Amino acid sequence: MRLPKSYYNLTSFVGTIIAGVSLITTIVFSIVAFLYEDTSSYVGLFIYIIIPSFMVLGLIIIPIGMMIEIRRRKTRELEYIKKGWPVIDLNVKKIQECHTNLQYWHYYFGYTFINWKL
Repeated sequence: MRLPKSYYNLTSFVGTIIAGVSLITTIVFSIVAFLYEDTSSYVGLFIYIIIPSFMVLGLIIIPIGMMIEIRRRKTRELEYIKKGWPVIDLNVKKIQECHTNLQYWHYYFGYTFINWKL
């Protein structure tokens, strides 16, 4: 199944990433809360209220990006579609630092909000 041409823009792509990451985070937090009985009392708040709100936000961003793309296509020829998607090259120092910061914050929030008692 192919997606509509209006989906292929950066805004819709970011919305997809936000929704996908929040879905995966919800699943992981649910598994951790199920396996470890001594988790923090705030895990349920994150699993059922905060993380799904980011998923809904990501799902709202997707059609907004599609509408912007449709309007843009009506007005002018797109140059960035001819270039293709941006390349994430982990050999570039700036992207390595960004990836390292993302990993740091992921582990920080993971260990802060879930009380790990093994």
